[in-house]
Amino acid sequence: MLILGLTFLTIKLTSSEEFLRLKTMEIHEVKIAPGVRIINQEEYKKIKEKLKDAPVLAFVRTLNNIPENWTYYFVTTATKEGEVKTISPMNLERMTELSYKYLKAMEEAGSRGIILIDCLEYLVMYNEFTSVIKFLNKLKDFVVSHNGTLILVAEKDAFEEQQWTLLTRLLEDAV
Repeated sequence: MLILGLTFLTIKLTSSEEFLRLKTMEIHEVKIAPGVRIINQEEYKKIKEKLKDAPVLAFVRTLNNIPENWTYYFVTTATKEGEVKTISPMNLERMTELSYKYLKAMEEAGSRGIILIDCLEYLVMYNEFTSVIKFLNKLKDFVVSHNGTLILVAEKDAFEEQQWTLLTRLLEDAV
């Protein structure tokens, strides 16, 4: 029973309808280094243009000018029915699950995944900093093992000095 249960769970995780379109989509390769990058808002504007044709998985706080090829989730505490997919800032487990499914789908499509989080400060507002760090380290491990890229948009001034130091130090080997 345990083996059947684990097999079912594995199939469910790797065959998400959400990312099945990636297998048939023509994926435009973007020259971006694998690993983790921490960038500020100015760099985000530039990289957003560079990644506009790539199938990026993004967790965003603003819905302005999101490229058409991106799969994005609006990170909010408000529940909203409709076309915009929302996710709670406290649901780090779901973000982890979506990221894993996306990276697996991109790998199966013969490409590298790019995950973008433009609301790091917002996540810290709703979660303890250590929980966010654990979440980011797990994402980093997934990204590194699938040769992908994790882009974190954050301003140094929004964090306490020791938080910023910890954040950059724990992610620095992949930066």
